Amino acid sequence: MAFVPAKCPQCNGDLQIPDDREIVNCMYCSSAIVVKEVIKVRVGPSAAELVDLARHALESQNNAEATQLASRALEQDSNNVEAWMIKGLGAGWSSKLIDFRLPECTNCFKRAFEIGIPDKDKELAAIQLSKVTLAGFNLSNNHLIQFPSYDSWPPHVNRAFQALEGMELAHKICPDSVEVMKGLVSLASQLVKGHTFVDWQGTNEWSSNLELQPEAINKLKTRIKFFEDKIRGHEPNYQPPSTESKASGGCFIATACFGGENHPKVLLLRRYRDEVLIYSTFGRAFVAYYYRYSPPIASRLRHSKQFCNLIRFVVVEPAVKLAKIVLSIKSAV
Repeated sequence: MAFVPAKCPQCNGDLQIPDDREIVNCMYCSSAIVVKEVIKVRVGPSAAELVDLARHALESQNNAEATQLASRALEQDSNNVEAWMIKGLGAGWSSKLIDFRLPECTNCFKRAFEIGIPDKDKELAAIQLSKVTLAGFNLSNNHLIQFPSYDSWPPHVNRAFQALEGMELAHKICPDSVEVMKGLVSLASQLVKGHTFVDWQGTNEWSSNLELQPEAINKLKTRIKFFEDKIRGHEPNYQPPSTESKASGGCFIATACFGGENHPKVLLLRRYRDEVLIYSTFGRAFVAYYYRYSPPIASRLRHSKQFCNLIRFVVVEPAVKLAKIVLSIKSAV
């Protein structure tokens, strides 16, 4: 049994009516009340009124209030499509790095899509979702640009893929929206590029690139190509953003020992860095230390063949063997 707010049709008194009865008596005027009739009369704004208030709050950028009002509307009408979308937009526009709410936003739009967004509203809904999603991605990306490090990269990647999920849903809502597809291509292209950062002493030679793993990059490039082709169906002269990765950070000592950054063993060590080292506190500390102190050693290696051979066989080759073993175990898990 639950008590539902209602009003007496005779004296207009505020009541709490048990919903498991057919007839009750008013506590004020004692008149008989048919429960199924009076519980339709609710105390406070209706769902439609709450949605209207939520819409105005969202337009005024009162995102928290918009979310609260939409939630109240959904308590009365859980199938209200506009309330779900307003709740999602309010949550999305409230996102902060410490409270990244794009998943909540995407889930609200998923629910609205499942219930059925009217055809006339689909394009606007998709564009609204894409805009809030891109804003969330840019929030994370700007933080990465301002504070680049191996510590900030994994959280950014996680947030970026959450944003991609929202963009994919926006495309599903309105498959022909060029604006949505362009936004998706832009977001995915930035993620494919990765981010180059320079060590704290500002020496370009020590720059390092934060990148996705090759498999993830290939999947994203395939998706980007798909949307580029769709966009060109609407705009034949469309010029997409570049997906060329910035130059990868070098393994300086290994590069000096093996004679080039594309040597298979150098590539193996770089893969070990990107797939293993940067995901532990000790590994990130080691990478930071390495990028700070290895360039002078690499410079000396280039001018001394004996020293180069010594470091190669005593330090680098064992590191290559260790990396190969760890990556093999990781692949087998």
